[in-house]
Amino acid sequence: MIRREIHPTGLRLVTEAMPHVRSVSIGVWLTRGSRHESDARSGIAHFVEHMLFKGTEGRSAEDIAQEIDSVGGHLDAFTSKEYAGYYIKVLDEHLPKAVDLLADIVRHPRFSPDDIEREKKVILEEIKMVEDTPDDLVHEIFTEHYWRGHPLGRPILGVPSTVEALSEKALTGYFSDTYVASNFIVAAAGNLDHDHLLRSPRHAGRYARPHRGSHRRGRAARRRAPVLQRLARGYRARA
Repeated sequence: MIRREIHPTGLRLVTEAMPHVRSVSIGVWLTRGSRHESDARSGIAHFVEHMLFKGTEGRSAEDIAQEIDSVGGHLDAFTSKEYAGYYIKVLDEHLPKAVDLLADIVRHPRFSPDDIEREKKVILEEIKMVEDTPDDLVHEIFTEHYWRGHPLGRPILGVPSTVEALSEKALTGYFSDTYVASNFIVAAAGNLDHDHLLRSPRHAGRYARPHRGSHRRGRAARRRAPVLQRLARGYRARA
């Protein structure tokens, strides 16, 4: 059975209960991609995706990898022209951990200046790899000419000049403006319960924060716990 629900903040939750399986796949889909970037910040959506795996306020990059490996799960992400996605596949008994980890990744990334500089080099190498791979390169050339002058014609990775120019301020600003509840779709399928995933008697809807500013630290930010973190807490409370 497929169920769909929209939270007052604008966050959308879609689930399909599959009680005959023992696994769950859950993803956070962001309705923003490379087509929503400006020319000067081409590649920023993909760059931010990379940064979300470099650590959070409470987890290092190694912690993230070890936590998902310890339960035999699979964590991955991608950026496309119109959206980005972060998803985890686990056994159903580990769904609370998956929700908690996804919530942390998409709400509390660290954006360390050292990690930003290292990741620039990684992305620049990715761009070179596309240029050295004929079947990838011909697709980029076709897209550029077909959508000439349109954001859809730009490469998802950006170009070297725009990637090198991206600063910590630009990345955190994009994150604060874009990674908000109204741009999120949480989709899950497997052995799960829709109501269990969405609701918790201990946390009211006032904890969901639809606007920018979640990247702030301190007491005020904690009072406005974002909806995905509320989902994580709610699932743990009844697990």
